[in-house]
Amino acid sequence: MRAGPWLALASWWLAAAAVAALLPVATAQGCTLTLLLNATASAISMNGSAVDTTKPLALRVDFVPAHPEAALGFEGALSLVLAGTDPCPTAAADVLPRLVGAQVQTTDITEPLLLYPTGGIQLNGNPGVVNLTLLENYFAISSTPLVPAADDAFTTDLTGLSTNGTVLSKSLAAPAPEVLSVTGMNDTKASTVAATVQGSTLTLTLSVSWLMPSYYESQSAGITYAGTNNYAFTGQIVAQATLGCLGNCSAPNGRCVTAADGTAGCTCSCGWAGPNCDIASGFCSSFPAELQGQAQVCPSAPAPAPAPPASGPCQAQVCNERQQYNASTGSCDCRAGWEGPGCDACQTDAVCDSYFSTSGATCSDEVAFQQGMQFKAYTCDLTNSGLKGIIEPGTFYMVCNTSALPPGQEAASSVDQACTVHFTLSQAKDNPVTCTASECSFRANSSSANCVSTHCECQTPGCAVQNILDDVEGKPCSIDCTADSTCSFNIQDFIFDLVAPCQMASCVVPGYTFVEGDYRITTSKSYNPVIAAVPMMVLVALAAFLSLYLTRHRALFSSRRHLDAAAAAVSGAAAAASVRQRPSNPVHLLTFDGVSCAVPVQEGRGWRRWLRRSKAAAEEGQPAAAEAGATANVTASHPQQKLILRSVSGAAACGELVGVLGPSGSGKTTLLAMLAGSSEDLDRRSTLTGSVCLDGQPLSAANRRRIGFVPQDDSMLPTLTVEECIRYSAILRLPHASAAEVQASVQSVVAELGLQHVARSRVGGRSGIRGISGGERRRVTIGMELVTAPAVLVLDEPTSGLDSYTALNLMRTLKQVASAGRIVLLSFHQPSPAMFSLLDSSYLMARGRCIFAGPPASTEAWFAQRGLPCPVGTAIAEHMLDAVSDPGSLQQLLAAHDGEQPASAADMAHGSGAAHAHASSVAATDGGKTLRGDAVSSCAKLDTVPLSNGASDGDVSAACAAAEMGMPLSGKGSPGGVAAAAAPQWRPSLSRELAVVFWRTLVDIVRNPALLLLHWVLALLMGAFVGAVFFDVSFDVSGAQNRVGGMFFVLCFFAFTSLTTVDLLMMERRMVLREVRGGFYRPGSYLLAKMVLDALLLRVIPVFIFSAAFYPMMGLQSGASTVATFLMVLAAFAGAMGALSLSVTVGSSTAGLASLIMNILLLIAVVVSGMLVNPQSMPAWIRWTHWLSPFYYAYCSLMINEMSGIKIDFELKGYAAAKNVRGTVFLETIGINADDLTTDIIVNDCYYLGLALLAFALLYLVMPRPRWAGPAARKA
Repeated sequence: MRAGPWLALASWWLAAAAVAALLPVATAQGCTLTLLLNATASAISMNGSAVDTTKPLALRVDFVPAHPEAALGFEGALSLVLAGTDPCPTAAADVLPRLVGAQVQTTDITEPLLLYPTGGIQLNGNPGVVNLTLLENYFAISSTPLVPAADDAFTTDLTGLSTNGTVLSKSLAAPAPEVLSVTGMNDTKASTVAATVQGSTLTLTLSVSWLMPSYYESQSAGITYAGTNNYAFTGQIVAQATLGCLGNCSAPNGRCVTAADGTAGCTCSCGWAGPNCDIASGFCSSFPAELQGQAQVCPSAPAPAPAPPASGPCQAQVCNERQQYNASTGSCDCRAGWEGPGCDACQTDAVCDSYFSTSGATCSDEVAFQQGMQFKAYTCDLTNSGLKGIIEPGTFYMVCNTSALPPGQEAASSVDQACTVHFTLSQAKDNPVTCTASECSFRANSSSANCVSTHCECQTPGCAVQNILDDVEGKPCSIDCTADSTCSFNIQDFIFDLVAPCQMASCVVPGYTFVEGDYRITTSKSYNPVIAAVPMMVLVALAAFLSLYLTRHRALFSSRRHLDAAAAAVSGAAAAASVRQRPSNPVHLLTFDGVSCAVPVQEGRGWRRWLRRSKAAAEEGQPAAAEAGATANVTASHPQQKLILRSVSGAAACGELVGVLGPSGSGKTTLLAMLAGSSEDLDRRSTLTGSVCLDGQPLSAANRRRIGFVPQDDSMLPTLTVEECIRYSAILRLPHASAAEVQASVQSVVAELGLQHVARSRVGGRSGIRGISGGERRRVTIGMELVTAPAVLVLDEPTSGLDSYTALNLMRTLKQVASAGRIVLLSFHQPSPAMFSLLDSSYLMARGRCIFAGPPASTEAWFAQRGLPCPVGTAIAEHMLDAVSDPGSLQQLLAAHDGEQPASAADMAHGSGAAHAHASSVAATDGGKTLRGDAVSSCAKLDTVPLSNGASDGDVSAACAAAEMGMPLSGKGSPGGVAAAAAPQWRPSLSRELAVVFWRTLVDIVRNPALLLLHWVLALLMGAFVGAVFFDVSFDVSGAQNRVGGMFFVLCFFAFTSLTTVDLLMMERRMVLREVRGGFYRPGSYLLAKMVLDALLLRVIPVFIFSAAFYPMMGLQSGASTVATFLMVLAAFAGAMGALSLSVTVGSSTAGLASLIMNILLLIAVVVSGMLVNPQSMPAWIRWTHWLSPFYYAYCSLMINEMSGIKIDFELKGYAAAKNVRGTVFLETIGINADDLTTDIIVNDCYYLGLALLAFALLYLVMPRPRWAGPAARKA
């Protein structure tokens, strides 16, 4: 069988199926209703803005309606396309259920909507340099399907599209009108649709909120400029349809309405007729008066002057007495003898006699007012005034009416005295402007006049500069002329002063007099310099208070001879300095039991965590397998913690010198920090367990004051002397001591440590100061602790970095300190035999365990018993460290250690042999008593323990007993003064802290003035250099630009020089940490004193030095208020930048990190400050950042302060020139509001305060608490 017939049959069936499928679509008809707009109700409001993107300075102009009272809206018709294929409803109520999914739009039938009034919608741009007129604009409307929102309310996205439209643009820059097309501009916004039914009428109300951008590009005077005009439409569209008429009345030819009897019928528009309004008919006139025969035509030739009053719609020209009507031109000409635009200037004496009907009158050209002048005319020439391109030549003239009256008549008051100024703008020649100044004050023989109020208006309302005229409404004004007849008309806050050479003419009539006034234009008193100076006043007040405190207590800081005598009187002997100082409340026994420390560790993930935990378990079972020198690993109960100390116990008695030996990482520093109660030296997350007791009492906050802790770091100010370092420690830590008592304590410590020969020498060590030796510097650090007469002195590696001889001398000194009735504990790496022999007791640490504890004499026998005898020729201390450093020998010691019975602190404290004969080591446990918590039970066991006699020297025991009784060791009197009289109260007063730190910082700056002088000299040189670069700035556009550049550089200079604070703080960071931990002062006291001196000496004074050269050389304003505001704003900004640098430095760990963060912050602040880019031109999502920049407020303050009092000549090529333009106009051009000066100054001051508070907050976060501010330990 052939395939051809079958293929033909299949094709026929497919075609039939396709036709059948498409047939419903093709034949389906929906319903489209035509809704006519209620033009009155479809009202909108318009405004907008323009951004010129190509001018040298980005300019933003806001548009407002020229006639806000005018009605604007849409007219036309809309199509309502109902969803579905059902026929159109015949009743309005039947439409509501079908509105879901319906669409509203303009179609070919309804055509686009017309924006009325079609004759022109005028928008004026602020500050009045641009105006736009919209002419015959049509808009297509469309919506997405309606979505129900509430009862008979719907939501949709409504789109407006300009299908045809033009805008007429006029500006001062381009005076010639220019036609811009806006066809194609569009916007889509969410809209709400409300549907109502009344009888047969359906009403839809659509909300409108469009912002349509229109891009333009045009040329003027050979310059191409472009930008964006944004037109905002806000309001509603109201569309109505009455259902029930045949064919919907052929809308828009007619509309369906409901008659009085309720029936529906068509009402046809003009030009249409028939039952369905589909028959063209009749004539429709745009002027209804034509149909009534009432048209009136103005005469081509008015009647001779003076013209009679006009009747009807036409208004005739009126001429005054000094004018006559010119029939050929239709205007008023001056009569003979009178000249000027207003015919107010007399030329001869005769015309004055004729005008005033008198004799003896003269026509005067005097500049000053004289009695007898009733009105005075000024005819001005604008040729060289800079206003020629703005004001039409020959139209600028002024007339002042003094209201002088003849004899016998009561003189008029100042209310009747006024001046008028007339001028015509070049871009609006047919619409002159008149400004009337009322209530003017005139004085004889004076050329000036001051008026209370000003009112300006155009001859025809709605001129291009109406918004500028509105800005000066009611403002005072002044008229003044110089001897060379140059006159100025100055309205307060007007964009420029009208200044031009003028010719004066006035009739002087004998006997005529006017009331002389004394009105003066006053401006509100400005307190801006005072507001700007608030931070400086606070700084000066603080510095003055601290200086006064130092003056009143200068004896505290003096070391003169009369204080030495007073100190001798207090101590009870003339040689008080030669007697050792002893603690007033000695500790007989220090015990520590089960002391442990664990720190968290960061584990890996997945299989690494499993391997780490397996290794930890193996090490717990076989500790000897670990590497030598490593710290203890995590326990099974704490899988994420590492044990630094493992249950260490021991004891030390009064008069003993105890040494703690061990390799690096063995736990020496941790043990000493816990014994001293200096938990700040430990990791903040550490978990501390065990107990530390002084004479059986737990280590509480009160007991901690009896312990002096000397960390390994001995950072001190290199410019201070040895005596001064010990003195300020005594002043701060003996807050209630008198000057003599402080001197006695200082002398006693200096003598005890053998520092008399270097007492007046500087400490040195850095900053190019050689100073004393390392051992002497270490003894100074010890002396700063000894002034508090501590019962226990703990030192962390005091011999590190010292040569053997110096280290041995230091050990001998410490031995003497211990023999004076103290317990001295210290750590070191590898003591010499002589140093080791000075110890009364020693502890050997390894991996957080105490391997050995006992007197040095028993060390060799103890190691020999464990199979590790000391080789011949090897020092025992060296052998001890070698044994715990070698993995093999350490494994042997750990095995023996774990097999021995651990001894408690109580066992080690019993008897002379009990304290040292047993090698103590306790396995790591998790259940030890917390150092912070209840350790009374452990300590109570030691209450009855007899005191250790580890110090065999009877003199030591006698010293301890004598110290306890407050008696001198040698019978020569008490050497300690206040230190031996009572337990010290460590918390000093805030004023004392501030004064001491202030004094110390000031002494450091004075003795090492390199940085201070560098700041001052650099400020002077840079001020002179920058002043030369911006020398004598002019009062034109270039001068305005130079002022912007000058302010920009000044702010950047003082911002980036604040980075010197970074090095200053970082060099003292270690010293401050040590002293804060030791309870010398509060962190805030140090920062406040530092901030005051830094601000005054390195920020404020350089501002004055810089400005002394820069300000006069640049030629900025010389008024006292302006200069003071400049200085105070700049000083507050420099102080704020110093505070920001302090904040960043306090919160940073290194100087490099602080410098990097500071530079990034400053660069970001500069970029968004408005100095480099107009904030209004920034994208909206990032524009807000300029409010966060401290540069913005300082920059605005300086620019407003400088520009508000000057006038600029604008002469840009291709643009209209203008002279004497107020500087505030330039500020508006670059986006600065001149009215915000006070606000900007206040915010600038608040930035200083805020950044200073931020520095204090960060300091308290990173700094440890003083030793008197918290408990002995904390558990993290």
